[in-house]
Amino acid sequence: MSVAEQIAAPPTPVPTPCIGVCQLDEATGLCLGCARTGEEVAAWQEAAPDYKLGVWDELPPRRAEMALSAYRLPWSPEEIGALIERSLRRRWGRWVLGVDGASASFAIGPDEDADIVTRADAVTAITARGALRLIKHRKTIAVAFGNAAERNGPEAIGLVLPRGRIALREGRAFAKAGPDVEAVCGINRGAQLYDLGAARHTAARFCLRTDDSGLIEALDRSADGSWRDALADADGMIDAAHPHWVVETGLGRAEIFAPPVPGAVCGTRAELRNRTLENAGELPGGWSLPPVFAACAMFYPRSRKSAEALLDGHY
Repeated sequence: MSVAEQIAAPPTPVPTPCIGVCQLDEATGLCLGCARTGEEVAAWQEAAPDYKLGVWDELPPRRAEMALSAYRLPWSPEEIGALIERSLRRRWGRWVLGVDGASASFAIGPDEDADIVTRADAVTAITARGALRLIKHRKTIAVAFGNAAERNGPEAIGLVLPRGRIALREGRAFAKAGPDVEAVCGINRGAQLYDLGAARHTAARFCLRTDDSGLIEALDRSADGSWRDALADADGMIDAAHPHWVVETGLGRAEIFAPPVPGAVCGTRAELRNRTLENAGELPGGWSLPPVFAACAMFYPRSRKSAEALLDGHY
């Protein structure tokens, strides 16, 4: 779907609470994924909006009683877009793209200069140490994650897409991808992008970016090989040149310009020499989603407040 189609598509008046875990608990008769009763699930498709809103109102105490660790929030794409902008402007926490062991974490420090731009199709933020672009996609859903997330407030809010909506280039070997024309900052669009080729993670793409001629020459020699060998062969040059770490997902990209420093709030958790990248889980902390969905961006608030407080701005 094009950006124009995403924007023009009419919003769903009342989203479904379903996240694909469609199993009724024998003891309570409630769905283990959405906390609806079997009757509510069966009636949903043909039900009137007022009925659906009434069901949503019944869900919070049920989810709290069931201690669900992941559940869908009734947020529209417009509300999700507003949360993205508000979280950045008010510096409420950090956004993380990627997987355990290979992720890019972006946050804006209390006194840090930041350029934040909101457009119809995306929100971008740039600091001296990194950049973030999050796309406003019509098919995005918001999922609350955490231990007893309803009672204690979410540990994280995941922005989730159906995997069928994600179109990322799937490299299966370390490869030169050419100039990074999708870079958030125009000044970086002439730098060379290298895809690590970790194709197992269809929901994320992991890259290095550099304009250092010596490092480019060394990485070019490793094309079509494994990312482990490429990084090992250029090990000393990587440490000296400090290439940018770029993580792309179906909802945008995070770019880390500078290596982490003590107290930094914008840094990478990418363990580039980590030999378990291919086996890393897509979600941390034992959280999970049905295979049909992928968490494309995770927001970690500074403290656990209710999802409603995050959405209405009273954080």
